[in-house]
Amino acid sequence: MSQSTQSLLDYLRLPNPRLSCKGCRKGSNTASNKASYRAPKEIAIWEDFELSALKAINGGLLKAVLEQHYSFRDHSDVPGFPFRQIYDENSLEALLIKWNWSVVSEALFKAQMSNRDFEPKMFMVRGGQATYPESVSQHTDKKRLSFRPDWAGIQRHVTSKDQSDNILPGETKLSSKWGGHQIQLGDTKEVSVIENWFKPIIQIFTYCIQANARYGYLITDKELVVVRVRPRTDTRSSQNMKVKSAAERAKDSGILEFHTIPWTTNTKGDPNSLTVNLTLWYLHMIAARGTEIKDHYPPLGELKHEESFAISGTDEGKEPSNPHGVSQGTEPDDIGFTRDTRLEFSDFSIEDRNESTSPTFGTSRRKRTRGNQLEDRNQDKKQKRRQSAKDRRRQPK
Repeated sequence: MSQSTQSLLDYLRLPNPRLSCKGCRKGSNTASNKASYRAPKEIAIWEDFELSALKAINGGLLKAVLEQHYSFRDHSDVPGFPFRQIYDENSLEALLIKWNWSVVSEALFKAQMSNRDFEPKMFMVRGGQATYPESVSQHTDKKRLSFRPDWAGIQRHVTSKDQSDNILPGETKLSSKWGGHQIQLGDTKEVSVIENWFKPIIQIFTYCIQANARYGYLITDKELVVVRVRPRTDTRSSQNMKVKSAAERAKDSGILEFHTIPWTTNTKGDPNSLTVNLTLWYLHMIAARGTEIKDHYPPLGELKHEESFAISGTDEGKEPSNPHGVSQGTEPDDIGFTRDTRLEFSDFSIEDRNESTSPTFGTSRRKRTRGNQLEDRNQDKKQKRRQSAKDRRRQPK
């Protein structure tokens, strides 16, 4: 697979492939009128979800990361047949894995490897690769499977089942069955749970509540709809807040905020627009550092260290366990598996010509190529053999 060097921002702004959904199946969406599903009591626009606000997060940290140059694998050559021909959700997800997942996963990996603040690392995976926190879900194993979304955002926190909690649920839908333009704003008291446009809203709202995840998304062959969940203000009585968490109160009376990004955004190279891949990257990055449902969220552009990029797993004032920021994680390969990348740091190095001078990124470090690392290991082995030989000579005969 060929590679190209460009900024992370330009890579995430590459246009999506053109799709054909002429054979897409029509009909109703997944039933969401079961007692275990929860509907939001109100729907609103996520007003401040825009590129300028996202760039301002944590004093512009993510903006600085996006300006870095890397060597990227070229995923843009998506064959017209069979990937661009969409017939159902399954064929759409094949395209999403081939294109969007590949691009976003590589972008997440390289961005998080370049900065020590991005720990623990965030991954975009399929829903079956994640589980829900036991403290939130009280259902049996059989019922929990019915709440498994199509997509998940996970970090490397291993549970008893060797899976990580889903902190960013996502769901795939066909545009022939549902679209963001159908969403009705305001109070949902008079909306029936069997209305077709409302079913996906109930579905993603339930997934977010179930996982105590403030963010989620719905993706179709025509758009990406990002959502944020919180309780309504009428649930914030002092007594109610003492006995119920924000997630529990959102379950009883919640607001779902949303923002839509068209699939075709940036086909003309508009530098001020969000693309689907750029939005998915941002969503995973901010979910990684602040995911629990709360009563109130600061404006998106004002997210600070505590709400966004706190270094997890360390005590305040102490250095993280990996102070130099070199990745100890895994890199997704072309078909979704992972391989150890501790000896492949050179594949994901920041270009020398564009190294950051910001204190946030620390002083620039000499790039380590795979050859350098193997040479170091050989030198270590030679040194150990020499020392061993000296020790044997010193032993009395």
